[in-house]
Amino acid sequence: MSHDDAAERTLPHNLEAERSILGSILVHNEAFILAASVIEGHDFYRDAHRRIFNRMTALHERGDVIDFVTLKEELSRGGDLDDVGGPAYVASLADGVPRATNVEYYSRIVKEKSTLRTLIYEANATLAAAYDGDQPAVRLVEASMQRLAAVDLGDDAAALKRPLLSAAEAIDQWVTMPPISDRVLPLGLVPAIDQHMRGGLEPGECLFNLARPGSLKTMLALNMLRGWIPRRPGSFFVLVELEMPRRQLIERLARMFFQLNSAALDDRRQSGGLDLEAFKVALAGLHIVDDVGLTLVDIERRVRLAQQQITDRTLGGVVIDHCGLIRAAQGVSSAYDRATATAIGIKQLARRLEAPVVAIVQANRTAAHTARAGDPPEMEQARDSGAYEENADFMLSMSGIQTLSNTEYVVVKLVKNRRGRPWTTNVGFDPHTLRMAELADDGSLTDAA
Repeated sequence: MSHDDAAERTLPHNLEAERSILGSILVHNEAFILAASVIEGHDFYRDAHRRIFNRMTALHERGDVIDFVTLKEELSRGGDLDDVGGPAYVASLADGVPRATNVEYYSRIVKEKSTLRTLIYEANATLAAAYDGDQPAVRLVEASMQRLAAVDLGDDAAALKRPLLSAAEAIDQWVTMPPISDRVLPLGLVPAIDQHMRGGLEPGECLFNLARPGSLKTMLALNMLRGWIPRRPGSFFVLVELEMPRRQLIERLARMFFQLNSAALDDRRQSGGLDLEAFKVALAGLHIVDDVGLTLVDIERRVRLAQQQITDRTLGGVVIDHCGLIRAAQGVSSAYDRATATAIGIKQLARRLEAPVVAIVQANRTAAHTARAGDPPEMEQARDSGAYEENADFMLSMSGIQTLSNTEYVVVKLVKNRRGRPWTTNVGFDPHTLRMAELADDGSLTDAA
């Protein structure tokens, strides 16, 4: 084939795959992250598709929903709506879209075509330079090799350069790791449990907190968060609160901070007697997501948006309250499949974010009705699926509220521990200030670690 014949050929592309990606994102917002993990705007062949995807990216980065109305407005604002074919073309993208789970496959097709076009561009540059004859052949070869080495091959690049990580390389990485005491995030309230976990949670690990309704599981999570913030001043933490409105959440945190019961706190708030600036400083590392109906993809999107916006701190951890309120992805119908997908997804989320994730799981109805009040639920009594047990690095189980010497407490058991034995202790609770800490032998609350 001659050079002129090659120049006349159509560049590699797949417009159907490009349309399928854009249409899927319009119908299933969670498809955006799947697509964006593989491709960028410049990977689209058609200019209209490139512009549409770039506008979708802008909506995503602002945390906005991507649908026909918001996309049309975004395209209009940027002066692109008419150039991409107008509202009619944008609306047509959603016709006959594939399942959201196919988006990653279509994205790889688009990425492959984009890579082939880049290779053609680089080869043509080498051909043009060779025809000119202004440089020595060895220089042309060197320049061509450098350009080809710079071609983005996506996930395939690592496989080409290093198919496997050798045991020796893995050992070298392991030897140079900081000590575990520098890597872990202690739970903070129960020193004995932290000791049995060898200090706490490492980045990428997940802990499921299993309890029946009314067992103070949310209070335990809030007390953990309250201790984490001053312990890691260079980090920020995300609380995904799917159960209670933000105003209730802030009131509970205020009762912990000001050490006041609800009535006294309300009186001081209305009279202006609270040091609100100190309260804000104490929670400066906490960011709250309290939207309803979020999928795991939505949660990850909001956490990554926070990472982009908070440039002076690193992500320290994520707390999700609770797993049963996470909306299932499109096409997942049964409670078992939804819970299983949630458990697996949270484990993968912790790995992708490289941060500890604590998620609250409710025990099933059988555990609530048949177990004795003083016994924490067993691992297999997580509601709807045993996948929580399978995917947890650690699992806490909490009993119902009990009383000792007029002090309320719950039995907390470390039922799954990847780094040691199970362990059980009593955690006290002050119903006025909502403070929780390990219960001393005399029934008093110890100081939190």
